Amino acid sequence: MSYRLLLVGLACWPSWSYMGARWWDGSDEPLGVVAALMLVWLAWGQARAGASPRPAWLGVGLYAGLRPWAPDLVCAAVAMLTLAATASHGKVRPGWLALALLSLPSLASLQFFLGYPARVAAAQCAVWLLGAQGYELERRGVELVWGHRHLLVDTPCSGLAMLWMMVFFAASLAAIRDWSVWTTARMCLLAGLVAWFVNVMRLTGLFYTELVLGRPELHTAMGVLAFVVGIA
Repeated sequence: MSYRLLLVGLACWPSWSYMGARWWDGSDEPLGVVAALMLVWLAWGQARAGASPRPAWLGVGLYAGLRPWAPDLVCAAVAMLTLAATASHGKVRPGWLALALLSLPSLASLQFFLGYPARVAAAQCAVWLLGAQGYELERRGVELVWGHRHLLVDTPCSGLAMLWMMVFFAASLAAIRDWSVWTTARMCLLAGLVAWFVNVMRLTGLFYTELVLGRPELHTAMGVLAFVVGIA
């Protein structure tokens, strides 16, 4: 098994250079490293004789066919999925495959395409929630306006990083407990819903700490508290 992993690694070497550069180029937190290390930990000592070589050959063949024209991120996804399938002895382990996808340096891309809509949606949900509590405020773009006071819904408040962390924990549990495809998908969906709910709660809490109490220094503390609540 180890030699197959080595062969897959050598065949897909351009993607490792790409992923390393993206992880450490400063565009975003290198969260993918955490997922990659989790995969390494799971695969450690998993060598087994007689495992089917089919996932490795199919994955490498697909990678070779895509490499000349597909985007680097797509090729990296195929490479990581091939490694995960090979390390899991050809058995379908959804948690491993989810971790392989989470290891990709895609958070910055998600922030670019989905960050602003997610911030707008979170801000609007906070307006509705605070309105139900008797506060008259409005959303202007990605700002909450309460009288003459403004609260900017910044990039971390998009909730995408928290979404990544929640799905990472769900995928890690799925990999460790060897959950089925359906159970893994259900738990990852639940993790996404929890991340969204907790992010709206964080934004609501920021309204109280920054606009009502005038304590902007509690911004980071509210984020940490929301994360702990979501994980719990």
